[in-house]
Amino acid sequence: MSFIKSRSLLYLALILLTGLIACDKESEKEVLEPKFESFTLRPEFNSGLNEVVVGDRSGIEIKLTVPYNVSLNNLVVSFNYVGVKVEVNGVEQISNVTANDFSQPVTYTVFGINSEPREYTVTITKKLPQLPQVYVEVEGRQEYRDDEKETYKKITLKVMDPDNLYTSTTEFNAIGEMKGRGNSTWYGVPKKPYRIKLDEKSSLLSMSTDKNWALLANFYDKTLLRNLTAFEISKIVEMPWTPKSVSVDYYLKIEFEIGRQKNVFCEWHFIIFLVDMPLFSAPENHF
Repeated sequence: MSFIKSRSLLYLALILLTGLIACDKESEKEVLEPKFESFTLRPEFNSGLNEVVVGDRSGIEIKLTVPYNVSLNNLVVSFNYVGVKVEVNGVEQISNVTANDFSQPVTYTVFGINSEPREYTVTITKKLPQLPQVYVEVEGRQEYRDDEKETYKKITLKVMDPDNLYTSTTEFNAIGEMKGRGNSTWYGVPKKPYRIKLDEKSSLLSMSTDKNWALLANFYDKTLLRNLTAFEISKIVEMPWTPKSVSVDYYLKIEFEIGRQKNVFCEWHFIIFLVDMPLFSAPENHF
């Protein structure tokens, strides 16, 4: 009788031990909560991207910022996660494959094992647009002196519109010549205005097709708004002629010496106006 009781107690102990082990395993599973480990946009899956965009994760919020010219309507996300699957509005998401419209925040749901699913709100916004860029390389790569205002020098011109604000073409190249312009705005200032004459008529940044263009430095206008305001007022009052203009980042490539070191290259960088200046007989009252 005692032997039977001992065996029964042994069986009971084994059953209790098995239950405890099972509970421990269940507890281990519950610790494994569903979550994203990485969330990125990669250029090989998204047109318009030049580099990987990494999501900024804060709790259940994920935020990303893409270049201005990237469409938000059809972006493919690359992600790693802990769990069994990821869904958006009931549709299973496959990393590097599934595209979504991010014009509004999108909710991603990660499903785990023996735990509640976790929802992430993903918001993708655009960066502010970049100004177009104008690069000028003068023959000889020398900076203009004050006494060279009327001297035309051969140039190569490159106009970049990286965010396609004005054109569908990102880069435009041309050759021509350039000289100084203005009077008080030319002499004795580091940021000088120029007149450009291209070899062939061209449309720059969707303005008119012309050979003659101006780069207005506006050195004495610290706001960079006076000419722009005057042009806008001219349009509003419907004056017979108002030049078209675009604010640009201007780079002038020059070469100089520092001590014994020769052929040192530098790019002067300014924000200026590129102005369409066609040659024609303007009305008497145009400004």
